[in-house]
Amino acid sequence: MENAKLDTQMPLEKPLRSVLDERQIPYILCSVDSKDGKKSVRETTIPKGWMQWTYDECVKYNQYKADPKCQIMNINLDKGNMMIVDIDGGNIESLTEKYGNSDITYSINRKMPHLWFEKQPDDPYTTRTKVNGTDVDYLYKNVFESVNSVITNHDGFFDEFDWDDYIGKPIQKEKKTNTSK
Repeated sequence: MENAKLDTQMPLEKPLRSVLDERQIPYILCSVDSKDGKKSVRETTIPKGWMQWTYDECVKYNQYKADPKCQIMNINLDKGNMMIVDIDGGNIESLTEKYGNSDITYSINRKMPHLWFEKQPDDPYTTRTKVNGTDVDYLYKNVFESVNSVITNHDGFFDEFDWDDYIGKPIQKEKKTNTSK
């Protein structure tokens, strides 16, 4: 009985790639270069126009054309109906408390949290960096993750990102009218 109690207290972990495949979120495999201990994506391993591909087209590319030594996944968040709160610094504990601590992966270089959310259908936003002058980015287009990334605290479902609470309603720009004749 004590073992069962231990199991329920352990964080839920799953390979990120399995989650992407289950949800059919498009991603392609790409390579990285390392310089001075920092990894950067080798742009020549990313085919032009891939962000328009379906999940099945990405699977075919990954199986037949991607370099088998690829270590990175370039994930199409937009087509996957996902967004990520990318924490690049600051008080990590406070920020994970603010946004929640479920569905977490860690960045390739600095091992900082990526908090995964499902995008609400009416969310009007796109990627925003340094939100309110902080070390937090809201990623809507794509994200790079290691092929060996594990998503922790994942119960099989993603919380929706409450953009109205975190960002607020978009400000409508007034149309300028031409008053001179």
